[in-house]
Amino acid sequence: MVGALSPSLNGNSATGTGKLFVLEGDEYPSANWDASSKFLHYNTDHLLLTSCEHDHFNIFPTVEEYLKPFQQLVSQPRLSSIVACLDGSNVVTVLQKAAAPITYYSATNSSAEWYATNIRLQGQATEFTLMRAGKQVMLVTTQLLGAHNIQNIVGVSAFLLRNQTVSESELQAGIASFLGVRRRLELKTPVGQVPLYEDFGSSRAKLKAGIFAVRQHYPDRKLHVIFEPHTFSFRSRAALPWYDDLFTEADAVYVFQPHMHGASTHEQLDQTEIVTRITASGVMAQGFSTKEQLPELLGSLSPLKDTVLIETSGEIGGAIPYLTKYLASLTSA
Repeated sequence: MVGALSPSLNGNSATGTGKLFVLEGDEYPSANWDASSKFLHYNTDHLLLTSCEHDHFNIFPTVEEYLKPFQQLVSQPRLSSIVACLDGSNVVTVLQKAAAPITYYSATNSSAEWYATNIRLQGQATEFTLMRAGKQVMLVTTQLLGAHNIQNIVGVSAFLLRNQTVSESELQAGIASFLGVRRRLELKTPVGQVPLYEDFGSSRAKLKAGIFAVRQHYPDRKLHVIFEPHTFSFRSRAALPWYDDLFTEADAVYVFQPHMHGASTHEQLDQTEIVTRITASGVMAQGFSTKEQLPELLGSLSPLKDTVLIETSGEIGGAIPYLTKYLASLTSA
């Protein structure tokens, strides 16, 4: 069961016949009447830990409060193995009291047991060599973009091969055919038009990873980012320093009017403050409040010189289908 829809899967959950139940978990409260983190209810046997970067400021005001449920998770006596990202924020700190053996992985850090080398970006595809303790394991090809997806693939590979859950050839074929999940760097326009990607920018780490991925694959193009500060974290005054380096890989940022839902739970930022902070970081930024403003803000776009990236966990006032249609008409004329 995963928290998103994928064109490679029939829905986001399925009942299989194997001995393993694979479940995506997170630290968010379980329900309005249960403040404990969801992943503490899962009776986990094997854990793949990607990151513990401070998020959800309205729930966890301090880093210490945020890390408590992770520390509870890794100390559960039922755990028999942990595969963890060496580069993940606060991961090594959290694992100091781990109750199970730890295997570390990384995107490119050879200090970890599992990592990637010989990374090659080939248009809409990525290729790399999977390594274990300095030895080549196999060649990996994926349709997913970005260093964060390389990191995720290495982690999953470490977990599956270490536990002998699948063979190398089965893993290789599965990675090559996997189409990812919707709203995670999902290409919205056909090849030949201005590339428009939609990404579920619900946290600082996810948004930065999405921007960096598009910059890597389109290094010579102007990158326009359409950003909606939709989550509590992006709208919280405590997150204002995030904007000092959040968009450094972008050429221009267009900030949608922040939502007001849940504003009473935190000290809310307004659009002007966010735009001003981004501009102070050296990146051109402008605010907008309706989807109809986007064509004028984006200006003349070229399929060979520009790329557009949408970063939001919301709907940007209907801008996503509107912009997709607009770019299609623009580049087919």
